[in-house]
Parts: sequence; structure tokens; C-alpha cells
Amino acid sequence: MKLREAGEDRLLAQLLPTLSRNSSVVLGAGDDCAVVRCPRQDNLQLLKTDCIVEGIHFTATSPPASVGWKAMARPLSDFAAMSGVPQFAVVTLIVPEERALDWPKKLYRGLEKAARAFHVAIVGGETSNIKGPAVISVRPIRSCPAG
Repeated sequence: MKLREAGEDRLLAQLLPTLSRNSSVVLGAGDDCAVVRCPRQDNLQLLKTDCIVEGIHFTATSPPASVGWKAMARPLSDFAAMSGVPQFAVVTLIVPEERALDWPKKLYRGLEKAARAFHVAIVGGETSNIKGPAVISVRPIRSCPAG
């Protein structure tokens, strides 16, 4: 069976039960956010990452600022589903090196606009190049008191 035939839900149903857990995991991997206890603190941390891929979630002709907004909004929506409000985000940007320099600049305008709208500070991430389509991954971060 090919991945396209199985779909994301079926793949996750096969992968997630095999993941190791420890006593710090309050709520494990799933559709929205995982929840873990922070060591030596009475805090919980919400964990989530989400990505969008050119050719699947947006096209090469999509406005880069709109792509950035979407890339930030997707994981923030998952945080909201868990009643979480992120404080920070890190962004991984993987783009073909032949892409014009203004494309990632415009993309970051969209990321930043969405982040500001929800009081999230983009605090870092990673950049790399690829021969294939662009990929943008966002990981929001929030610690909160347990209980």
C-alpha cells in the first residue's frame, strides 16, 4: 500500500502507538498538541509542529505573505484546540536556492503578521535549501503552570 492510499490518519494510527513515552508525558502525540511535564518544575509544556509543502498546501504562484500566514495559523489553530496560547515560535524554512530572495522575505512578512496578531514572538529556527518544493515548518512553544 502506498502512503497516498493510506492517508495521514491511517499512517499516524500505525506510527503513534509504537512511540516510546516516559513519566513526563501527560498527553502523547496526536492531532493537536502533546502535553509534557517540565523537569524540576510544576509546569506543563505544549508541543506542536506543523508544516506546509509547496504543491500540496500552496502553489508556486501563491502570494508568499499568504503562505506565511497559513504556515503560522495552522499550528496556532492546533494550540487553540488545546486551549493553549503560544508565546514563541521557531520556523524551519526549506526553499530551493534558485528562488528569488524576495520570496522568503515576503513569506516572513506573512509569518510575522500572523504571529503578531496572536502575540507570538518568532525567536529563531532553521533555513536550508532543497532541490524539490519549498517546505515551511512552524513550532509554537508555551509553558504553563500545571493544574
